[in-house]
Amino acid sequence: MDCTPGTLPMRVPSPTKTGKMPVAKRPLTLNYIIFYLLFLPDTWQCLAGILMAWLAVPRIIEPDMGRLTVPLLYIMCATIGYAVFRIPGKWISNGLRKLILGNKHPG
Repeated sequence: MDCTPGTLPMRVPSPTKTGKMPVAKRPLTLNYIIFYLLFLPDTWQCLAGILMAWLAVPRIIEPDMGRLTVPLLYIMCATIGYAVFRIPGKWISNGLRKLILGNKHPG
């Protein structure tokens, strides 16, 4: 290997454990981020938790509740909605992956 002063040796990518060469990274764009978020179950869980809190908490609030009680109720209901929506979130993300990518998606 040629290591003259002022130059660095080139690093050659090695195959992964499966024997395949690593894929080049895609540029990080807004479209890529939105496309990636569609396929995450966590995205759908967060949306379901926020929706549950937005719909449920106004029905739970009573006039004599303190200032910290209402935000705490929102956080609690959003967390419960996030946890309950685990399996449906996976179904939605897998369905979108099959619908949009077809047979081209990995795994």
